[in-house]
Amino acid sequence: MKFNDVAAQWNEIQANSSVEYLLSHGPYISGENVKTFEKEWAKFCGAKYAIGTSSGTDALKLAIQAIRWETWSGPHLSPIEAIIPANSHISSALSPTYFSLKTTVIDCDENHNMDVGKLKEYLEKTDNPKIVIITHMYGCPADMLSIKKILPDNCYIIEDCSHAHGATIKGQHVGTFGDIGIFSLYPTKNLGACGDAGIIITDNSDYLFRIGAFRNYGAFDRDDCQSLGWNNRLDEIQALILRKKLPHLERWNYLKYTLAKMYNEFLEGVGDLILPQLIERVFHIYQIRTTRRNLLQKYLKKRNIPTLIHYPTPIYKTEMFHHLNIDPEEMPRTEAYSQEILSLPIHPYLKTKDVKEITEAIKDFFNPSCLECGGHQELMENDNEGTHVCRWCIRKVTGETTDVINPTGRHRQV
Repeated sequence: MKFNDVAAQWNEIQANSSVEYLLSHGPYISGENVKTFEKEWAKFCGAKYAIGTSSGTDALKLAIQAIRWETWSGPHLSPIEAIIPANSHISSALSPTYFSLKTTVIDCDENHNMDVGKLKEYLEKTDNPKIVIITHMYGCPADMLSIKKILPDNCYIIEDCSHAHGATIKGQHVGTFGDIGIFSLYPTKNLGACGDAGIIITDNSDYLFRIGAFRNYGAFDRDDCQSLGWNNRLDEIQALILRKKLPHLERWNYLKYTLAKMYNEFLEGVGDLILPQLIERVFHIYQIRTTRRNLLQKYLKKRNIPTLIHYPTPIYKTEMFHHLNIDPEEMPRTEAYSQEILSLPIHPYLKTKDVKEITEAIKDFFNPSCLECGGHQELMENDNEGTHVCRWCIRKVTGETTDVINPTGRHRQV
C-alpha cells in the first residue's frame, strides 16, 4: 500500500512518446508547452493570466515581490508586513523572509484555515500595509468572502492554493478571490509535475508583467535587467507533463472525494477521532485528529499502513523562526492540532479494499483485543507500541499463576 501513487499517474497519462519527441527536438526552456499550459490553467481557474514558475515556494516569493514592488516609495520600501497561517508549510514563512518583511502568524480555525476572527483582531491593531497569505489547507477553502469583507484597502491577498487545485467556493475557483493565487505543482499535489514546478494566476496585468520579469533574472526585456530577479522559470518538460495531466484533474479530485466520504462513513464514531468535513472542497490530504496520534501512527506502521503528519512542528517553533517570540497559548488550535493530526493514504488509485483495511486497523486500535488470547477484557496498553495484552496473559508470560477465571473464556488458569 502506498501513501501516494505518482507512478500510477504516469502510467495513466501515457506521455512517453511526447516526452521523447520533446527531448529529441526541443526547445527545453520557454517553449510552446509552457505558454499553452499557462493559458490552459488560467482558463481552468477562470483567471485572466497564469505564469509558470519553478516551484510553489518560488511562486509565493515572486507574488510577494510583485506586491512589494507596488508599495515602493522612492528609494525605500513602506513598512509592509506579511500575515501567514501558524499551521501551514514552512514556505509560507520563508518567502516573506527573502524580502525582510515583518511576519505575523495567526492561529487556525476548526477547519485548519486561518481564523477570520483572530485575523480581524490583528488588523484592527495596526494600519500599515499588509500582505495576507491565505492557505486553503488540505484542500478545504478558507472563508474568502468573510476575509475580503474585513480587509482594509491597503491590504493585499495572496491565496496559497497548493493543497486546493480545482477547489471552488460557490462555484468560483480558489486563487481568484485575492490579488494573486499561487499553486505548487510538486509531484504529490492533486496536479503535480514530475519534479518541482509551480504556477501563479492573477487578473492584474501589471503583476503579470512584473512576475514575468522577476522569474527571468529581473529582465523586463531580454537584455535589460532592471530589478532583483531569479531563475524561476517553469521547465518545458514539466509543462508538457502537466498539460497531459490537466484533463484528468477533475476526475482525480472526484475519486479522492469519494474515498474521503468512504473514510468518514467507516470511521464515524470511532474512538476520539475528529474527521474532516465533507463540504465544497477537494482533498489533497485526508487528515484525522486524535489525542492518541503517536500511538496510532506506530500501530498502523506495524500493520504496514503508511501515514504522514502535515505538519508536526508549527512555524514559530522551528529554529529559523524562534525570533517571532510567539506564546504558544496564543495559538491553542495550532498547538493542539500539531499533536493530534494524522494523514491517511488517499490517491485516485487507492481501492475500496484498501480503505476498509485502513479503517479496520484503526477500529482495532481503538477497540483492541489481547494479542495473546484475542479477548477484550482488562487489557493493559503498551505505551510505546500501542498494543495490548490482558492481565491474565501477562501473568502467563511472567510465570505467575492464579485460579482467577478469564472472562474471555479462552483459558481458565494461567
